[in-house]
Amino acid sequence: MDEATEITLLLRRAGHDLHEPLVAIEGYLALLNEHGGLDADARELVDGARAGAAQMRRLLRDTLAYARAMTAEPRFERVDAAACAAEAAKRVGVDPKMGALPVVRADAEMLTGVLEAALSNARRFAKAEVSVEAIDGDIVVRDDGPGMDDAKLARLFKPFERMDAKAGSGLGLATARVLVERMGGKIRAESRPGEGCAVFVRLPRE
Repeated sequence: MDEATEITLLLRRAGHDLHEPLVAIEGYLALLNEHGGLDADARELVDGARAGAAQMRRLLRDTLAYARAMTAEPRFERVDAAACAAEAAKRVGVDPKMGALPVVRADAEMLTGVLEAALSNARRFAKAEVSVEAIDGDIVVRDDGPGMDDAKLARLFKPFERMDAKAGSGLGLATARVLVERMGGKIRAESRPGEGCAVFVRLPRE
């Protein structure tokens, strides 16, 4: 068993072992919330604990997704990147400005997951516009948000790296990087403070 497989199994076991006590915690908090004898201060504490439990659930979900990506075997086929981008946008709940996108050799579900992560990140920071287009063979997801400096940019695809308080689990783009590499592609980003951020995905062309 190689190191990546061992790490994947460890993350999966840890995720599943933490799931059961988390369910119990959420259940007890729900019962407390329904209790009629709580005053305003106590109810606020319960609400804070429930929010923390929900955040832990999202972190567990994203950790398991990262673990699965590390050993995922792509099912290569001729994939319309535009269809994947449309599905990813639907999942994220964003309406990006769409340009023409290439047909690539990829796993359709993996590519959709990659674009979902990129679009989710773009939506989180965009001021007004998110776009998806093709530039020199790359699929590019761009936002018009605040951008970032080189130090933050260097950490963008590393696991558990959060750019600021708006960020999620810190695993979305890290998982995207793993998926792209499993498909034999490359992913990178460009950004400057005040100029938004662009994520570039390059996959083998048909």
